[in-house]
Amino acid sequence: MPCSPFVQRVWIALEVKGLNYQYIEVDPYKKPEALLEVNPRGLVPALRHGDWGCYESTVLMEYVRLRHRMRMQITDS
Repeated sequence: MPCSPFVQRVWIALEVKGLNYQYIEVDPYKKPEALLEVNPRGLVPALRHGDWGCYESTVLMEYVRLRHRMRMQITDS
């Protein structure tokens, strides 16, 4: 389980909404290039979806909410 409260709230939102995601543990001394592309400071949480990327947990929470709503609308059609 993630230890950062910011990571935890995004993780919980993804779990509750049932969205697919990939959780990656990050070594704070060897930050992967993929993380640095989303957040040059190398801080987490960070999310990449296609060409879009973000590292602000409040924005990520809203994105998760909107993605879940779009998925539900497609499924209901």
